[in-house]
Amino acid sequence: MTKRKQLLAAAGLAALLVSIAVIVGLGRPSLETVEVIALNNDITAGKILEAADLRIVQLPLDSAVDSVAKTPEEVIGKAALHSLYAGQILHQQWLRHQPAGIAYPDAAMDSRLYTLKLPPENANGFWLAAGNLVDVHLVQRGSTAEAANSMLPEMLPSLKIVALLDNRADANLAAGAPGGQASEPLVCLAVKAAEARILAMAEAACLIKLVPLNEPLTGF
Repeated sequence: MTKRKQLLAAAGLAALLVSIAVIVGLGRPSLETVEVIALNNDITAGKILEAADLRIVQLPLDSAVDSVAKTPEEVIGKAALHSLYAGQILHQQWLRHQPAGIAYPDAAMDSRLYTLKLPPENANGFWLAAGNLVDVHLVQRGSTAEAANSMLPEMLPSLKIVALLDNRADANLAAGAPGGQASEPLVCLAVKAAEARILAMAEAACLIKLVPLNEPLTGF
């Protein structure tokens, strides 16, 4: 077989293979997709979503769960409950309608913010950070009888740290944080209304100790 014939045979074989691939492709059912909303950029907790924050992407129809947002109109004007990241597919349960006033991180029903002074001995080497969980131990001051008659619990478990605030006079303080003189840092906790009342009473009657949870994460 001459070289010319070899080239013609190779070209014919390639054309045959392409034709077979096209026929097989045409015989397959097309993958059904659905439009869903993804994020263009990182979103901080409490931010109100705008059109510029969103983009439309395609997902296989059988992988799009009901909670996924499918149109920009569903989510524009709603606030993020927690931080979100560029490229994430947006779920409705991560958002809420913006109420009057300030949108705090992780806002929810019966959610409150409570700020305590953070003495150095409570800072646990300053390994504390926003997002950490801590057990708050309420160590009774006074006699055993007084402690026995107290209505305060011994501990409030697994409270979330929302923020650590620098309370020095020369620091840039968050709105409402006390200042004007050198002072201890502050730790802001997410609590329920009943827990906020317990902490308010405990500040006068107890030594308050923060104990960070140091357990491995599970369920992720």
